[in-house]
Amino acid sequence: MDEITRIQGYFARKAKAVPTHRFKDLYSLVWKRSFLETALDQVLANRGSRSAGVDGTTASAFRDPEYRAKFIGGLSEELKIRTFKPAPGRRVYIPKANGKKRPLGILTLKDRVVQMVLKMLLEPIFESDFLDCSYGFRPGRRTMDCLMPIWGHVTRTSKHYWAVEGDIKSYFDTINHSILVGLLKKRIADQEVLALIEAFLRAGVMEGGPFQRTELGAQQGGILSPLLSNVYLHQFDLWWWQTYGSLNRYEMRKRRRQGLGHPILIRYADDWLLLWSGDKAGAEALKEEARAFLAQELKLELSESKTLVTHVDDGYTFLGFDICRYQGTQGKPVVLITPSQKSIDRFKAKIKALTDRSTTCLPAWQLVKQLNPILMGWSAYYQYVNAKTAFYKLDWWVLNRASRWAWKKHGKPPWRVIRAKYGQRDPKGRINFTCRDDDGKLMWVYRMGDRPIRRYWVNWKRPTYADGGVVISAGDPDKTA
Repeated sequence: MDEITRIQGYFARKAKAVPTHRFKDLYSLVWKRSFLETALDQVLANRGSRSAGVDGTTASAFRDPEYRAKFIGGLSEELKIRTFKPAPGRRVYIPKANGKKRPLGILTLKDRVVQMVLKMLLEPIFESDFLDCSYGFRPGRRTMDCLMPIWGHVTRTSKHYWAVEGDIKSYFDTINHSILVGLLKKRIADQEVLALIEAFLRAGVMEGGPFQRTELGAQQGGILSPLLSNVYLHQFDLWWWQTYGSLNRYEMRKRRRQGLGHPILIRYADDWLLLWSGDKAGAEALKEEARAFLAQELKLELSESKTLVTHVDDGYTFLGFDICRYQGTQGKPVVLITPSQKSIDRFKAKIKALTDRSTTCLPAWQLVKQLNPILMGWSAYYQYVNAKTAFYKLDWWVLNRASRWAWKKHGKPPWRVIRAKYGQRDPKGRINFTCRDDDGKLMWVYRMGDRPIRRYWVNWKRPTYADGGVVISAGDPDKTA
């Protein structure tokens, strides 16, 4: 790990010091056994390693030290003599909030290890180029970092009241391979590394048996895909920066005298907002500017129904949060950021699945054991915004679901029977849904209302590869909440 950290730090410092430098001789690091060992450890630490690719291999196979050593040695040799070829991804679908399904490509563990090594080598280079307006799938950044600038810009002083809500249609499936490889070439001179990345892009997918080519897109589920997606949309960040973001105070003052606004870009992967300080007509024109750039330069299309121009008084949704301005109790407008209704609906759907009639065969303590991690995780995600009211309402809803689950489990007896059996006091003295496990230990449903609303402190001095603060980033776990 020390060798990897040293090399990553060198790459980051070199990329930062010489923005035009193109890195050579990277491929000799791809097949190094120490790099492959570290990459394998990172892959196996991920829960996704339990899912098999088209070859059927899962993490359980690596419990045998001999198999692990043979795997590393064989993979290193394949890469060294250039006989390695990526396998197609196994296509599966996961449900989205709107009822549709998102396609995922589950790669073989061998391909995941190679992609992890590529990520370890390329991320320090491109992290030196990325702008601060980009937050998604980057080390040291998380969802809340996107929301804090909104509070700062939607004020009477800044007046960024209008928002262009950007939604790119099927982004990961429409990335143009030629454009992406051209962007990678600006920093990478090693043709073998570029050829390996292009081979992953064109590896195809297996869905129900037949092989399908992938002429466009980067497979969602691939370890390298988030980094490649940020490299691609970095051009959009540069468009904003070169057109608006780099203006000095004099230029911004001149625009204000001309009645023109100024946009602030906030991007999390393919989800983005352009906060606008002018009028609605200017925001509509800004949307068309963004649409034209994405279509002409990156061959991407904005969704007509989801790319909206919205005033903060009407409210808009971003990354699972509702942002809306209300009239405060003292007559001053107040911007509140709360959990979105879609996020609440997804939360309720998870709880309903756990408290369905089909699960009444479980002991009550197992239900509580499954409920509590969801309740704790959801409240931890929203603890930095105005979520206290939502926590209290959902607490009562969850307790009601748990009580009805117990009522059905015991054959729908009188409610006094359920209250006597499960309505005991928790450590805070409140009547809660409680039960005992097989060892007699008392368990109770976690109350989200107990979690205090905290102030989020943005880490302005984020760790970088150059100072050894970050070695490998695995994306943003917050996005899955």
